[in-house]
Amino acid sequence: RLPKKDNPRRALWLENSRRRDASGEGRWDPASKYIYFCSQHFEKSCFEIVGFSGYHRLKEGAVPTVFESTSPRPPR
Repeated sequence: RLPKKDNPRRALWLENSRRRDASGEGRWDPASKYIYFCSQHFEKSCFEIVGFSGYHRLKEGAVPTVFESTSPRPPR
């Protein structure tokens, strides 16, 4: 989940996403507290294996860095 507004990592997550607000001028900063980033936006080293099940959990302090370098895809 996107870190809360009082967390300094939030700015890194939003900057790395390269997403802009609706006007296209400023950086995207969603009001909803239910914004999730897909695991594909994190390097494999950002995850740790938990328990015997092999569940992968995002490490504390992980920042998404894997994004396409091209312009965003058109909406579906």
